[in-house]
Amino acid sequence: MDPKHRDRCAFLRVCSGKFEPGMTVFHVRQQREMKLNNAVQFMSQDRKNVGKAYAGDIIGLHDRGNFMIGDTLTQGEVLEFTGVPQFSPELFYRVELKNPLKVKQLNKGLEQLAEEGTSQLFRRKQNADLYLGLVGALQMEVAKFRLLQEYGAEADFHNLPYTVSRWYHGNPEDMSKVWTMYQQQIVFDVRDYPMMLFKNDWEMNFVQEKYPSLKFYSSLINYEQECL
Repeated sequence: MDPKHRDRCAFLRVCSGKFEPGMTVFHVRQQREMKLNNAVQFMSQDRKNVGKAYAGDIIGLHDRGNFMIGDTLTQGEVLEFTGVPQFSPELFYRVELKNPLKVKQLNKGLEQLAEEGTSQLFRRKQNADLYLGLVGALQMEVAKFRLLQEYGAEADFHNLPYTVSRWYHGNPEDMSKVWTMYQQQIVFDVRDYPMMLFKNDWEMNFVQEKYPSLKFYSSLINYEQECL
């Protein structure tokens, strides 16, 4: 919220119970307890500290990288909501940094944009290149502007010739063969899940017919439910 510090606010809806400053909650994804000291509510450009919040209220928590979209906080219960669906991108860009001294700022900016859901970040195993996966060209302009304005990292975005992408899974033998044959088209997301890139639907169908055990997933939720 303050460009000088790049601090962020995670918005939380209270679904049941009551929020009070200083309470200890259980972060289900991270499997650890954490203390919530302060919360804020916004009204236009004004914000105020929250004394108490009840079911239905939306509050803002200062975030230092602890929260992701879909996270659940409880008072001890192992309860997890499905979260916002995340779909496979339709556009891919290779990110090239103009000033090599800004590598740290670039990595930090891309990671935080991915955490916010603005874009999806991918890497390859065989090199250090960074790739952004997007669902629209406007997202690329937003990411490029924010990297420069908020992180001081000026970068070029090179469009890649892929229009279809899928998370995938199959038996170990087919997975090994696919990696050998198509490793230039395979990237890994921030959770280290493999994703294959295709120029079109025909190419995807061709690979699936060649390796029958492979299943392709356009939704991250479906991939995690069936493969993990």
